[in-house]
Amino acid sequence: MNRRDFMKNGVLATATAWHGITVANAQYSLTSKTTMPRAGTRRPNILFLMDDQHRGDCLGAAGAHWLHTPNLDRLVKEGALFSKAYTSLPSCLPARAGLLTGKSPWQHGMLGYIPIPERYEHEKPRMFTEAGYRTHAVGKMHFQSHDHGYQSIILEEAWRKLSDKGFKCDYRQWFEANHPDKDVDATGLRYTDHRGGRSYPYEDALHPTNWTAEKGIEFLRTYQEDKPWFLKISFKRPHPPFDPPKRWLDYYDKVEFPMPKVG
Repeated sequence: MNRRDFMKNGVLATATAWHGITVANAQYSLTSKTTMPRAGTRRPNILFLMDDQHRGDCLGAAGAHWLHTPNLDRLVKEGALFSKAYTSLPSCLPARAGLLTGKSPWQHGMLGYIPIPERYEHEKPRMFTEAGYRTHAVGKMHFQSHDHGYQSIILEEAWRKLSDKGFKCDYRQWFEANHPDKDVDATGLRYTDHRGGRSYPYEDALHPTNWTAEKGIEFLRTYQEDKPWFLKISFKRPHPPFDPPKRWLDYYDKVEFPMPKVG
């Protein structure tokens, strides 16, 4: 499919090379005069999958044969892969503000590592909520006290310690309530800790990545409303800390990686 056919078929998608993938099954065309579908038309459910600090070329479908990424590869096979993209500012919070607003740093006002403002005039989740969608977000948002238009949010921001004004994310609360005999910080690795070689000490089901996925799946399994949904599932990894389950650390210990390119 060439670009002209792609646009003609009216596929609605948002993508960023290393910060996430959006999958949508749109059955209508968007023009410059219709930024959102009209009420009464068939509107798609939208699943926005996002991860953090994932290089665009670290994907099996993108040629990284040494990586095992079957689920992402399937999305590529059944959808589209944007192999060339540009980010106007690759720092985490400004990039997230760009995804939230669709604006460049010079327009959304974030050039450095500072908190995302409480609200922008136009925000993607708010626009979907106002258009009649059921909006829900799970995982790492990098904001806690503001919803930015999401009707509900389940946070996995366990890297924020209790000293952060007493904040406890939903994952940390769940972990402490269901596994009081275990230490949620048992790896000893910090938020931006680049030390490797340490595996997650507990079963996979307790890992933040698994918990985030399960909470997203739970929303889909229990959803019974008539309105379409916009669901964002945001994974913190592969952002540090590097704490994979032991089976994955063992798996990649046997894999030969290419040497890094130095420019």
